[in-house]
Amino acid sequence: MKKLLCVTICFFSAVLVFSQNRADTTIFVEPVTGGSRADQSFFEENVKMEVSAAGYTIIDDLLDAIYSVSSSLAPEDDGNVLSITLSSVREGRELVAQELFYTRVEESYEQLPFLVWQMMANAPFLVSEAPPPVVIAPPSDTSENNSGRIANIVNLVNAVPDDDSWKHKWIYLGGKIGLSPRLYSPSGDDFDVWTFTGEAGVDAGIHVVNFLTIQTEAIFSLDNAEFSSLKAASADGTVAAGAKGKYTTPLFTIPFLVKGVIKPGTSYLVEPYGGIYTTIALTEDSKPSPLGWCAGLDFGIKSGAGILVFDMRFNMDLLNNTTVKDKRVEYQRYVISVTAGFRTGFMNRRQGVNRLRGARFN
Repeated sequence: MKKLLCVTICFFSAVLVFSQNRADTTIFVEPVTGGSRADQSFFEENVKMEVSAAGYTIIDDLLDAIYSVSSSLAPEDDGNVLSITLSSVREGRELVAQELFYTRVEESYEQLPFLVWQMMANAPFLVSEAPPPVVIAPPSDTSENNSGRIANIVNLVNAVPDDDSWKHKWIYLGGKIGLSPRLYSPSGDDFDVWTFTGEAGVDAGIHVVNFLTIQTEAIFSLDNAEFSSLKAASADGTVAAGAKGKYTTPLFTIPFLVKGVIKPGTSYLVEPYGGIYTTIALTEDSKPSPLGWCAGLDFGIKSGAGILVFDMRFNMDLLNNTTVKDKRVEYQRYVISVTAGFRTGFMNRRQGVNRLRGARFN
């Protein structure tokens, strides 16, 4: 029974050791910058030793490495600060940044192994995409000179997931097409009229801050006001009272929108917005109101390299529209737009994950 138990323990120990083998993960350790030559040599040698002891393979060619470790020294107060950064070579971005305060290099003997071990624990996570390890910061040093204090370790990989970069662009360009139910409400005794028409447009937006976008659009639509019973005769007497009137006018609408940006999860984008618009008639059947207001909601879903966008909007003219040919009818126009389109972002607002530092012990 004891032999079986020993064999079982040895077997699972071997499995555990094998599962922790990270030899396939290659690391390039950059020369330490700043500080004295003696300190540079000391920390470069010890960082390499700790990385190798953790099971990673150190290579001399940066282009062949999966990750790189860079270190720098800088004076602070009555001592120095060692800053260590783990970066992804292939993605060209920093992953984890940590700091170690010391007054003499000998004071780093106990803290440096822990610092490097915790930092390198992120490398297998990035390769295998397993859940990140739970990170617990070491207790602060209570000595008078505060030597050996270490920054809280921050797992930056989860700070902003890599696959949500589509939400963080400076410029967005898109196009859309959809239906546009319209209500025409004449100022006289004529009946209100509902019509349905289509619209198509393009848009351009600037993501000025994380929660706000400024957007303008160019929308083409067909205004189709048809009144079945016109009570009044035309001003020039050419059209009798009771005649039907139909006024079809191609319109070019230019909205200016301010959009709030809500980013739930990694695949969705919600943008409530409001703004004003101006309308230009392309023919002379009717004269539209030059100004109106609108409010709506964009719902975006990540789709490949861009965003599939569904938009619902309410538009209301601030002034009456006027028919041009006989000048008999003034009417208020209310428009509901329901569209679908595709939008693409350009120019990253940030490179990968923002670099964050943990709070330092005082």
